[in-house]
Amino acid sequence: MDTGTDPETIEQINEQLPPEIRAFGLRRVTKNFNSKGNCDARTYSYTFPTFALTTAGQEVESYRVTPEVLEKFAQTLKLYEGTKNFHNFTCRK
Repeated sequence: MDTGTDPETIEQINEQLPPEIRAFGLRRVTKNFNSKGNCDARTYSYTFPTFALTTAGQEVESYRVTPEVLEKFAQTLKLYEGTKNFHNFTCRK
């Protein structure tokens, strides 16, 4: 993503964040922009290690996900794709 931003700026931001949260880019917005109210879409990307798919008792360090497990996981994730109405999780304004 070309943000036109110096990579050092992104690095400085990430130094202030916990390790599980990373900034990959940024965009300049107007002074009155409100990310909650003015944003018309959001995209979330989740990353986790494949050893999270192990079953109880499996050795984590040497675990390699099989194509079958990966396919079952992909099918499960499909249940979460699409547009969702999260109005009930807002302050109802």
